[in-house]
Amino acid sequence: MTLKERRHAVGIEVIANVLLIVLVPLFVRATARYSFPGLFRLGLSDLAGTLGGSPGTTDVGWEVAAARALADRSVSAYANLTTIAPLIGMPGNDSLSVSHPPTSLPLSLPIAFLPYSLWIGMWVVAMVSALALSMRLLAVPASIAYPVALGLALTLPGQNAIATTYPLMAAGLALAWRFREHSLVAGLSYALLTASRGIAGVMLLYPLIRRQWRLIFIAALSLVLLLMVALALEPGVLEGFMHEGRDTIIRNTQREIVTPAALLSYVGIPNWVTWSLCLAVFGVALRARQSLFWVTAWLSFSLSPIAWPQSFVMVVPLAVVIWRSGRLGMTLMLVSAIPLVADIQASTRGASIVWPVFIVLSAVALILCPLREGPSTGATSVFLLGAGPFRSGEGQSIYGASASSA
Repeated sequence: MTLKERRHAVGIEVIANVLLIVLVPLFVRATARYSFPGLFRLGLSDLAGTLGGSPGTTDVGWEVAAARALADRSVSAYANLTTIAPLIGMPGNDSLSVSHPPTSLPLSLPIAFLPYSLWIGMWVVAMVSALALSMRLLAVPASIAYPVALGLALTLPGQNAIATTYPLMAAGLALAWRFREHSLVAGLSYALLTASRGIAGVMLLYPLIRRQWRLIFIAALSLVLLLMVALALEPGVLEGFMHEGRDTIIRNTQREIVTPAALLSYVGIPNWVTWSLCLAVFGVALRARQSLFWVTAWLSFSLSPIAWPQSFVMVVPLAVVIWRSGRLGMTLMLVSAIPLVADIQASTRGASIVWPVFIVLSAVALILCPLREGPSTGATSVFLLGAGPFRSGEGQSIYGASASSA
């Protein structure tokens, strides 16, 4: 396939995604009398309400409400949900505040002044597309990426995930990988990841170790600009984050057992022991000459003090890379999908074990599966966005790609 043909194919794919994002919510609303009963029978009642224009409280709505409060100036962006939710017309009766750093708030400003019921249906469809994009950027064929993305979105954790910004984190991670030699694209991707999910700043170890100073400068400058926008709109936003936001983070770490550190702390093992084990896995994997990028990505995930069942979508690109590493990688990823599909609960407090199971099994993959760096995509391929198969030397299909594709 020629470059022109590939760009044409990408254009068609983009247009198809945009049409689905706009038309699916409209179709569900127009046919609510017929579509709602079917969605309810499938256990998709929340999704039906979101697509049909009668949405409840969502994580992304909470972030957008905080951005609206940031611009509103009459209330702090870190006020509790009960206070800020009405600003966008979203129901909310939670005493907690947003836990994301101030750098994340300006990212939601473009939709902060639109009616919540207008955009939330389009958002959840767009997040399914974002999940597919995170796989397409790793050259997973469309015939696999889109059905897998839809299947993941229809699981119980997946339904919650598409009402968050986590699928965008997956796409950002895939972008940072595919264009890791392209300073602008990768730098903006790192900025997106770090701005939205502070612990993702660990990922900057990758360009730092590789001395990609221009990339680091772009990422750092982007973060500074986002913070300056937040401070310009609300001078006390940092103080709000350090008090109300920090309080929410502490309370969240006490609410659920969904990270390896939290699970082990329940039986008396302090967090520093778990984090030391994570660093040990990081060191062993690097000594085995595994891909620095994916080892660093895993470290940022494993050290995260907060994770929910729906957080699993962020690791989709890493799961693809492990799957491609060989039969052991495939087996590990299939096993990690069992609690996702079956919604298996931890016996201690009924918390989902989707996240810790993946973290542990992917740690095994980092040590035992061949995850090599392989060649990068250059700046001239920025328009291709992973359409079609890898070029020669970059790997094969999703089924049994060579080690270099990882």
